[in-house]
Amino acid sequence: MRTPPSSPWIIRLSVSVYRTLIRGLGPTSYFRPYGDLTIQLFRECCQDAYRQRGIPGVLGLWLPSLRDAVIQMVREVLCVR
Repeated sequence: MRTPPSSPWIIRLSVSVYRTLIRGLGPTSYFRPYGDLTIQLFRECCQDAYRQRGIPGVLGLWLPSLRDAVIQMVREVLCVR
């Protein structure tokens, strides 16, 4: 599911960068079952944050979202081995 072109530019850009990072840095064993859901959740959080606080709200999601994604990917790698 892609972010609609009618979405604010900050949401489109954020989701695109997040998708690239998750696909590029995460193990396939994480992305295959969880990637689309993770991206969908990030998109929805961006939309909520934008409605509440605008661009600063979306930017405020980046650090906690990336931290959570990295933690989940590390857990996936450690559990697979």
